[in-house]
Amino acid sequence: SSNSSSSSSRRRSDSGGTGGDWSCGQRRDGPAGGASGAGGAGGGGRFRDAVQRHDGAELRAANEAERLKAAEASRMQYMSGLSGVEAEIAAMQGELRDLLAENRLDEALDVGEALRHTVLSFFGEDHTVYASTMNNLGMVNKQLFNWDQAIEAYSEAVRVYRKAVGPRHANTLVAVENHAHAYKAMAEQRKGIDRSMLLDNARELFEEVLALKREVLGANNVQVGLTMQNLGAVLRALGGERASEATEMIEQGMQMVCDLLPANHVVVGTCLNNYALDLKRTGRFEEAEKAYLRALEIRRERLGKDHVDTLVTMHNLAELLHTQGLEKRAAAIQSEILAVVGYDEDEDGAAAESERIKELIDKSKEQ
Repeated sequence: SSNSSSSSSRRRSDSGGTGGDWSCGQRRDGPAGGASGAGGAGGGGRFRDAVQRHDGAELRAANEAERLKAAEASRMQYMSGLSGVEAEIAAMQGELRDLLAENRLDEALDVGEALRHTVLSFFGEDHTVYASTMNNLGMVNKQLFNWDQAIEAYSEAVRVYRKAVGPRHANTLVAVENHAHAYKAMAEQRKGIDRSMLLDNARELFEEVLALKREVLGANNVQVGLTMQNLGAVLRALGGERASEATEMIEQGMQMVCDLLPANHVVVGTCLNNYALDLKRTGRFEEAEKAYLRALEIRRERLGKDHVDTLVTMHNLAELLHTQGLEKRAAAIQSEILAVVGYDEDEDGAAAESERIKELIDKSKEQ
C-alpha cells in the first residue's frame, strides 16, 4: 500500500490518547448539517446545495475523463519513442497489470515469466526493470501459493534493488517488506521448526525495514506505523520472550497511524482490525470488541458492506463473540455475512460462513 506525503503529514484535530485508545480520534466537530449562512437552512438552501453537489459531480467526472485521455495520450507518446524490445516490454507490463487486476493469476504467471526472460536478455540481471519484474513475479507466485518461487523472486528483487539504488531507496524498502510478508504467509502454512524458521526470517526483514523507514521517513510516519504492526504480528506468532513486546509494537503502530490519518481513513480501519486481533489473542475481549466495531464502521463507510475487508472484520467479530459464548450475537453476524456471500441451505451456517470468508480472502490476496 502507499500513502501520499500530504496524507502522512496531516494530523487529526484531537490528541487521541494513549494505551488502548481504539477510537482513533473520532470526529469532535459540530453536528452534521450545521452549516451557517444563507444556504445553511430552509428549502432554498438545500436546493442550491443539491444543485452544487450535482454540478460538482459532473465537473469531477469531466476532469477524470480528461485526465484519463491525457494519460492515454502520454502513454502512446511514450510507447512511440521506445525501441522495438522496449515497446514489447512495456506492452507486456501493461498486460500483466491487467491480468492481475482481473485476478487471472495463471495467465499472469505465464506473462510474468515471458516478461522476465525478455527483460533479462535486454536489460541484464542488475537493472531496476528486472528487479521490478521479479517483484511482480513474487506477488503472482505468492497469490498462487507457490511459496518457494515467491521467496526466490522477492529475494532476487531485493538483491537487484540494493545493488542498483541502495538499501534506503523506496523501491528497495517495498521489495524487502514484500519479501517479509511472503515468509510470514508461508509460515502460516507450516508447523514446528519450519514455521519458526520462516517467522524468524520475516522478523529479520521487518526489523530491517522498520529501522530504515525510521531513518528515511522519520520516527513518526504512517509507513513506520504499518511496519510496526507487521513486525508485532510476527513477534506474537513467534511467542517466547518477545511476545510481550508484540502487543506494545502493534498498539504503538496503530496509534501512530490513527494520529496521522483522518479518523475514517481505510488504513485506520486496517490497523484497528489488526489491533483487535491481538487484543483477542491476549484475552482483552472487551477492548477487542470496541476495536472491531470501530474498524467495521470505517470499512462499511469507506469500502461498502459487501467488500471482502468488511466481511473479514465481521467474521473476526463473530469469532470473538463465539469465543465469549455469545452465540446469539455471533450467529446474527454470520447470517449477515451469508446473506452477502450466499450458501446452500443444507449447509451448516457457521461452517459455511467460515468457508466463504476463506474463499474471499484467497481471491483477494496486499499488503
